[in-house]
Amino acid sequence: MGILIYGIVILFGFGELLRFMTPFGVEVKPLDVLVLIVSGGFLITSYKQVYEAYYFKPLTLFLLAGLLGIALNTYLEGNQIIVALLYMIRFLSIVLLFPLIVSLSPIFKKRISRLMIAVGIVILVCGYIQYVNYSDLRNLYYLGWDDHMYRMFSVFLDPNYAAAFFNFMFIGLMGLTFQAFTNKKKMLTILFGLLSLAAISAIFLTYSRSGLVMCVVSSTIFFILVNRKKYVIPVLLSLIIATVFVSRFFYIENLNLFRTASSAARITSAQEAIAIFSKSSFIGVGFNAYKYAQVYYGYRIEKNTEKSHADAGTDNSFLFVLATTGVIGFSFYMWFWWTIFQRRYGNYMRTKNVIEAVMIAMILGVFIDSFFINSLFYSPILISLMVMLGVTENT
Repeated sequence: MGILIYGIVILFGFGELLRFMTPFGVEVKPLDVLVLIVSGGFLITSYKQVYEAYYFKPLTLFLLAGLLGIALNTYLEGNQIIVALLYMIRFLSIVLLFPLIVSLSPIFKKRISRLMIAVGIVILVCGYIQYVNYSDLRNLYYLGWDDHMYRMFSVFLDPNYAAAFFNFMFIGLMGLTFQAFTNKKKMLTILFGLLSLAAISAIFLTYSRSGLVMCVVSSTIFFILVNRKKYVIPVLLSLIIATVFVSRFFYIENLNLFRTASSAARITSAQEAIAIFSKSSFIGVGFNAYKYAQVYYGYRIEKNTEKSHADAGTDNSFLFVLATTGVIGFSFYMWFWWTIFQRRYGNYMRTKNVIEAVMIAMILGVFIDSFFINSLFYSPILISLMVMLGVTENT
């Protein structure tokens, strides 16, 4: 299992570049397939460890709520039910990476964490290469990708999700920098410090407002937890100075941090999610039958949902959960995350471990980010979060 996890981390480095279309009209990545195989094998051979996981009950109840929505919404057809179930299976397989990695030996965990750092650096380097040589996604618009220009999006082909991952990198690298500094390892302190600078610079070059907000929240929480409040102001000042510097390019819509087109689109997306939730507020429309609900209620034309990479969800993860699983599923979903956060915060209060501070900052940061983009259900972000939760458990 540990060796197969290496394969998952390596495939993760390809982001959205490797994918193929299934007969059901759903695009699948080799990464998703390998995650399914590994998690499925773990579930079959080590079901007791899954059952004994402290978050097993809320996770199971959340999935049952999603199934209930699929079963009771009669407008769904056979093929649509299969697609919805595939989304649910993918979500479960990703979450199962957490207990799987926890069950591995400390040696495997350390190797996986090192490989994750190496792959993250490769993604970061690819981002800078892409920013210099290929900063226009308009030629891929016909394949369903948004037409981002003059922004860093790396292997994710979306600057907002790239910004979320770079935030994970920044906080993780800052944690390693503090560890190296505490242990008086000068060369590692310099190395991780420079990589942290490259990561926060990449966040800004995505020109993602959600990414910048996530950066402010995550870094502030991290510095407070490690008793380095004096670093909060320099980070904020750096972002403000960078914003002022780039303001001369605000006439370009994609670089304008106050752009209104995407803001209006997100407001519309939220309004549609609320409207769909109001149609079935108790059980939702089924996890994940959201794009079919959009067509059924007249918010999308069916032929447009096949190519789009955004119609399977909405721009707010919490509204997405409400719309697809209703109040019942939303309660179980929040319970699931609360049990994880409560455990990590309890570990931090007991040990004052820097890595626990890193994970708390990541979890709260991605929660804030998820108010603007559907990052909690974007598979690369969820995979990276589950892997990091697994390798840092019981640190």
